[in-house]
Amino acid sequence: MPQPTVQPTEQLTNAQRYYADAMMDVLVYTVVLNLVVEYVDSVVIYSFTVSLLTAIVMKVMIDGINALVDRAKVYFGAKDSTLEKVLLALSSWAIMFGSKVVILLVVQIIFEEDVDLGGFLNVLLIVLAMMIARRIASLIFRRLGDGGRLAGQSLAQQSADDPI
Repeated sequence: MPQPTVQPTEQLTNAQRYYADAMMDVLVYTVVLNLVVEYVDSVVIYSFTVSLLTAIVMKVMIDGINALVDRAKVYFGAKDSTLEKVLLALSSWAIMFGSKVVILLVVQIIFEEDVDLGGFLNVLLIVLAMMIARRIASLIFRRLGDGGRLAGQSLAQQSADDPI
């Protein structure tokens, strides 16, 4: 059976990369939210559509939180004194801690009784699980690209192309 001919993959634009990353985040966050809903009685989301929308809201908020932490790193990281390093640690901690309260409030305001994340500890654990799951998905994606063969390339073709 002849192998399909595949043109070399095109380089992705920054916009395509951002879109792919955002889609992966939303899908991973949706899975995490629905697993939490299934196994934690105090977390309630009344439909899949609402969980998808909640994941999108949380994606936007987590990106904003990460941007704030990055700005604090740039501001305090440029300074060499111990005081600035302590202020960086404190500001990062305050942003990360306070953001969970903000996420809880924003989700409650937007979705009212359709979403109940259960409280601060649940939000903290959900966001942590989302970040870990996203990191794992990203790692798998990168590993698939490291030394992987192109679509349509047979194992024999890959072996012939490999210098090892």
